[in-house]
Amino acid sequence: MPVARRLLMLALLVLASIPFAWHAGQADDKTDAGLAQIAPKMRAFIQAKQISGAVTLVAHKGKIVQFEAVGEADIDAHRPMTRDTLFGVASMTKPITATAVMILQDEKKLSIDDPLSKYIP
Repeated sequence: MPVARRLLMLALLVLASIPFAWHAGQADDKTDAGLAQIAPKMRAFIQAKQISGAVTLVAHKGKIVQFEAVGEADIDAHRPMTRDTLFGVASMTKPITATAVMILQDEKKLSIDDPLSKYIP
């Protein structure tokens, strides 16, 4: 599987696992702690050699609340990943679907904690 696709899947999994409290109004300490876990989790993926680097961004109500780059953009040249590193994403289905799911959760039309069988027999 291409690195960009694995990176995207891992980022979505990490983001989906973070306890977001924005739908209830204000972010709280638990949410801030969840956001603070993103970069260390990405570094763990790098240590496990699952990805070479990652750029993560979380925005809420038009404001960026987390934006960080970790790892390397080019392993051979040891070029670090930066917040403005460009890389290809082979499939846009996953991020579009993940965005739609998070919007539906914000609108209280589904919960990411619900079993899949609730929506798909």
